[in-house]
Amino acid sequence: MTLKTTRFFAAQLRAILDYNPETGEFIWRLRWMTGEWPKDKIDHRDTVRSNNRWSNLREATQADNLHNTGDYATNTSGRKGVSWCKSKYKWRSSIMDRGRYMHLGYFDNIENAAAAYERAARELHGEFARAA
Repeated sequence: MTLKTTRFFAAQLRAILDYNPETGEFIWRLRWMTGEWPKDKIDHRDTVRSNNRWSNLREATQADNLHNTGDYATNTSGRKGVSWCKSKYKWRSSIMDRGRYMHLGYFDNIENAAAAYERAARELHGEFARAA
């Protein structure tokens, strides 16, 4: 880190924090936009962590935050909540809710399996539902 960069970060910290040398405490100068800290987590509506515009942020529980994610890297169907069942030769749709796995059914085509997931996600997770 260069001296210029170090000074820049130090200036940023001084802009947002006060330091009390007697107690060793750091005190936030800036508060959350509503005047109080969120109770739990902050969720990015569009899932882009660098997009910190106020309109893109909302309070969320850890579970809400997990519902608002895309596919896992290991997903081979390309659809959230949908996988291929070799033994039945059908598409399987499933969803997690409050730590419980819920089987939504077997389907002849991927579109119907994805639609079942999307319906369940909207019903169970409301505004935090994300199908893709």
